[in-house]
Amino acid sequence: MAFRRLKQMKDAMSPEAIRQGIQAGRDALAAGGAIPEFTEEQLAAMAPEQRAALEANLARARQAQADGQAVIDEAVERRRGQQVLRDPLPADHAPRPAGAPSRALDRDEQAAEERSARDDAREPYLASGHPGVQMVRMATRAGTQAQEVAAYLASSGLAGRPDLVYGVYPVPDHLGGGTGFAKNRVVEWDIVHAAPAALPPTEEPEVVTFDAAERWVLRRVGEPQALDEDLALTYLRQAGVGPERCLGVARAVDISSHGGGEDSGQCVVTQVTGVRVFQPAGTGTRAAEALREQRPIAAMPVDGIHVEVLNWHEIQKAVQPRTGVPFLVPSPFPYLPSTPQELLRSYLEVVGVQPQDCFSAQVTEDRPRDLSDVHRRGIGTVSKNRGTKQPSADGELRARLSGGACLVVAYRDSAVYEEGRARWSAYETEVLSARLANGMTPRRPVENVDHLDRLPGGARQVLRTAERVAAFFEASGSPFEKIPPHRYCWPPQR
Repeated sequence: MAFRRLKQMKDAMSPEAIRQGIQAGRDALAAGGAIPEFTEEQLAAMAPEQRAALEANLARARQAQADGQAVIDEAVERRRGQQVLRDPLPADHAPRPAGAPSRALDRDEQAAEERSARDDAREPYLASGHPGVQMVRMATRAGTQAQEVAAYLASSGLAGRPDLVYGVYPVPDHLGGGTGFAKNRVVEWDIVHAAPAALPPTEEPEVVTFDAAERWVLRRVGEPQALDEDLALTYLRQAGVGPERCLGVARAVDISSHGGGEDSGQCVVTQVTGVRVFQPAGTGTRAAEALREQRPIAAMPVDGIHVEVLNWHEIQKAVQPRTGVPFLVPSPFPYLPSTPQELLRSYLEVVGVQPQDCFSAQVTEDRPRDLSDVHRRGIGTVSKNRGTKQPSADGELRARLSGGACLVVAYRDSAVYEEGRARWSAYETEVLSARLANGMTPRRPVENVDHLDRLPGGARQVLRTAERVAAFFEASGSPFEKIPPHRYCWPPQR
């Protein structure tokens, strides 16, 4: 045994073995593989020039390995910086909420428990002295939705206290089913406010609408497009209406179902068709006419106004992977909000946005996309243009497809809100493990596109992947026939 060991050591220190070792170091340097290790006996047996050459090769290999790892680490960190959700922690590995009961809970109890744990986790980040957020959901008809919202604001007294209103917006869910667009389709609206008690009725507010298909804003190819809110805020600035007098800036969202029944190949397309401004009566008619005469205008981000756009779609894919069924309970990621309304409330309360400073607080859409309920069945994929029946604001059970790609909050900025956004950033990182501004390109460059390429890339890819583009564009009443690829500024100036 001892003889065999001595022979092995001798063989390891032979000139041929040493030559092979040096070559292995060179190969490692070239291939970026593992760097060989040498014993003291092997190194001592080498001639000085051999050892120097080996050590030089090994040093170069280690440096190349370190440089390569640094490039990998930088790429990983850059990728992490672009992620919306960072390393999500599934429920099986998430810490159990303190005091959680061990007995089985029904869906509502489980959802309430998870929500309570999230509220507790958010508590240390909340702004002090915030009035809180209340949300009222109402049912309207598509053809008269703006008028019905205005009537509610009057009857509730909120129209007389715009300083208590954060905003109003159409809930971007598709209710019902069937084919085509109907003016009597139910559209829900959320009224976001901070009124502590009932208010006396007052006069109905005005509603000013800007059509996304009209050329309101001057843009050249390559320049950033105007946000819906940029145009509305430019108008409000010219009209002399501050946030304390504004009842809400809301994107107009059209959702239409194409195709019949529930067979694979149907689609439900959501898109923004304009923006509405709700304001007290007698403040806006002449200002709107004046702006129309001035167009196309150079609407840019309005000074002193912060517009936050947050990515809800990525959270939705984690907590509600199917648009046609409610969010998952128990949640696979219980630290993430289950609804966009919960996220909206969190942002307002953590940043500390006051209603008298707020122009807009909404869950909405940006680019056209398909809301169809897509899921696996066996070895295939099924796509339906109807969701399961769920309660709606008027108490009726209706088929629902959940929409909402983003949240938009626009408010008068201040140093206090800069501090609030720092708290929000900490809350995102430490609790949500997210960066919700990522994945949003609200002011993307204007592109000169035409025909089918008028669809923004994301929506175009969704539809083409589903192999429905041809049928979609052949269908009568295609909504893309009206809305240009860049709202309010099409065509761009040459």
